[in-house]
Amino acid sequence: MGEPPRAPPLEPQALAYDKPLCVSLDGFTLHAATRAGALDPAGREALLRYVLRPPVAQGRVEQRSDGLVRITLKKAHSDGTIAVDMDPLSLLRRLATSVPPSRFHTVEYAGVLAVDVLACPTCQGRMKLLALVKGPPSIARCLATVGEATEVPQRSPGRGPPYWKSRVLRRQVLGEEDEGGGGRGGADEVA
Repeated sequence: MGEPPRAPPLEPQALAYDKPLCVSLDGFTLHAATRAGALDPAGREALLRYVLRPPVAQGRVEQRSDGLVRITLKKAHSDGTIAVDMDPLSLLRRLATSVPPSRFHTVEYAGVLAVDVLACPTCQGRMKLLALVKGPPSIARCLATVGEATEVPQRSPGRGPPYWKSRVLRRQVLGEEDEGGGGRGGADEVA
């Protein structure tokens, strides 16, 4: 019957952020248009299912007769691997690493859902906004006021290749020839 017809390759397209409350700027994106209100049970359920999904789907885990646990992968790896077999203890060890320590927040918010930036991290008191510094001259003036450097520090020069004290090791690694038979320098050296 021949080969099945192939679909034309997909052209890469930029994401559109023309919805309200969506923006993309300088490589950062904010999508605040998705919401689940109090009167939207289907939206709340979809949001909770997304947040509470397990690390491995139950349908992809299989207990084998030889005592191993097989986890079928969503997509085959580049080397053709489609499943991973491991003993139950190894699986539990790997799963335990995904459990956060107690009182440790795993969900961090950014943008409109970020934490209160005006709370002082030291005393938890309220901080005041003193200035909104945007331009390079203003930034330099503010840094100079508080005694910080205003110029970019100089880069350190690159270090040279490693130096080994053992001539035998240098000859083996670098293929150096022993010139002059013993001392540093030779007859060709000019003062």
